[in-house]
Amino acid sequence: SRLIDVNSDDMARDGRMSKLAPPIFLFKGELLHQHRDLPRQLIKQLSQEPVHNARSLKEDPFLQENINCRETINLLDLVMFHATKSRPNPNETLKSYCQAFNLVGGNKEARGRVLQCAAIGSVPLKQLSSLYEIVESIVADAILPTLPKVLPGKYCAPLP
Repeated sequence: SRLIDVNSDDMARDGRMSKLAPPIFLFKGELLHQHRDLPRQLIKQLSQEPVHNARSLKEDPFLQENINCRETINLLDLVMFHATKSRPNPNETLKSYCQAFNLVGGNKEARGRVLQCAAIGSVPLKQLSSLYEIVESIVADAILPTLPKVLPGKYCAPLP
């Protein structure tokens, strides 16, 4: 076990740190380089192709609500991570994959809402990367126009 000084003033008389560190110190940044690169890792592990119903996905009422887009992105992150490890059948649908493997993490109720959307749940895993990019672009289109309202003016100057 490691000893740590939680408050910087809890030194023991013998000079050692006085508080015991937890056995597992959670830091989520050590895997950031792998998480950021998840779509590329997925492409290496599972053959990918463009989504066939891209236009209908972009216009789907479910994805017009920002909270649903966020939940969809969260679900796709989980699925992409698990798919890089389990190497599923590329023709399996997103809904059947999620039901077959009880994915850990995230909000189970929100995942259920996302999978109830037929346009999303019926997408085969071989189109997962493309689906992620579509939802990501919907989120960007929703957020970018609001940035000038929330960012300080010095960050909103147009580029030359």
